Amino acid sequence: QKCLSGAADGDIKVWNVKAGTVERVCAGHSGPVVTIHADERCIFSTSFDSSCRVWNWQGRNTQTLLGHQGHVCGLSPQPGDEGTIWTGADDGVVKRWNVETGTCTANLDPTVGLDQSFQP
Repeated sequence: QKCLSGAADGDIKVWNVKAGTVERVCAGHSGPVVTIHADERCIFSTSFDSSCRVWNWQGRNTQTLLGHQGHVCGLSPQPGDEGTIWTGADDGVVKRWNVETGTCTANLDPTVGLDQSFQP
């Protein structure tokens, strides 16, 4: 069984729960890690460094999704579509991303307030 943790130093640790040990460290964020989501294919993380990163289970950063102008504090996969994730940031923008290409495929830019919580 695995568990993930994100830290203020920008690292994500993959834990072996039974042994209580860190199996690997995903290093790459330059700010604190805010959210983590994982599936059988990969690990997603968001950070105060304005990015969302995609990692393989070996700890390699396979995509860096850039485009927000603030701390990326929300992350959600698209139900039924493992190739799409959504991010939200304190810039008030919600973005839809193609995970394979690393491109933003939709920008939901509200005119009032900050959207930090959302559900696709």
